[in-house]
Amino acid sequence: MGKLKFMLLGFSIIGLLLSGCGTEANENAKEEKKEVNTEEKEDTSSNNQNEETTEENNEQEPNKDESTAVRLMEQNLRYQVNGGEQQETAFLVNSSNQNFSLYVLPNYELTAEEPGKDILKFKSDAGVNARIELLPDNVNWAETEENTRNQLKAIGDDVKPVTEPGLKMDNAILEEVTVGDEKVTSVLIKNPKAPVRMTIFTTSSADHRKAFIEMGKTILKTK
Repeated sequence: MGKLKFMLLGFSIIGLLLSGCGTEANENAKEEKKEVNTEEKEDTSSNNQNEETTEENNEQEPNKDESTAVRLMEQNLRYQVNGGEQQETAFLVNSSNQNFSLYVLPNYELTAEEPGKDILKFKSDAGVNARIELLPDNVNWAETEENTRNQLKAIGDDVKPVTEPGLKMDNAILEEVTVGDEKVTSVLIKNPKAPVRMTIFTTSSADHRKAFIEMGKTILKTK
């Protein structure tokens, strides 16, 4: 009996030790499983957050290429002719000569003049018009300004900046020269996505400068 008790005691101790080891192993396994599950949840949560962030960025990021934007077929423009304020619906016209579109008022039309130049003219008087030149994206503005001013000086010496409030235009340089009844106005539109030079020909009795400038503001490059 004593030996059996001793053996049972020995087996009991061994069993306790094994049980303890088994319990510890189970607990370790559980802890490892919890850690794996936690890491999986964190990875899943991180992936979900990244996907949500990507979706938000895609939704919030504006269209950087304006040339791919869909333009409406018409747009109301407010302008002046001989000082009189007017508002009319202008219609979208694509140049067949250069890669641009603009909104043209009803009494005007766009025609090709020569490669790289279009004429936007008043239908009732073809002498009242604006030449449109789409400039390269890497245009040298200092050279272009000097060249444009020299062109005006070739017409008349008294070249002046346009200071009339109704003819102001953001991000543009306007200069003009007057010879008798005729006025020639240059407009350099420094739009990085659609740099343009407009040369407007008007008279004191047919001052359509504001109309041409308002239409010029709507010029947009196309592909």
